[in-house]
Amino acid sequence: MPILNCSVESCKYQKGGLCAASAIDVENSDITINETMCSTYICTEFAIDKTSHHTSDDINVHCTVTDCVHNNNELCDARKIQIGGFKSTVICDVTECESFTLK
Repeated sequence: MPILNCSVESCKYQKGGLCAASAIDVENSDITINETMCSTYICTEFAIDKTSHHTSDDINVHCTVTDCVHNNNELCDARKIQIGGFKSTVICDVTECESFTLK
């Protein structure tokens, strides 16, 4: 499993630069080809469950971005992943996998 860091402060799962989701999904962005997004993102402003979760830097990453060199049968095999994006957003399209590398 890759080491995952996340700087998207408006996500309900982001705590101190780590992710509290049990797994994340990365897919192609609807905005631009060859861009990615974390579709697990949930804006803290709209989260129904505000419960604090245990964070981990070691997390399963399901990836449907077929043109990324790290995609291995829809699992990310990068050693380290950085999820980033705007700090205040309500849609996942503006988050991104900064570790995406075009084949």
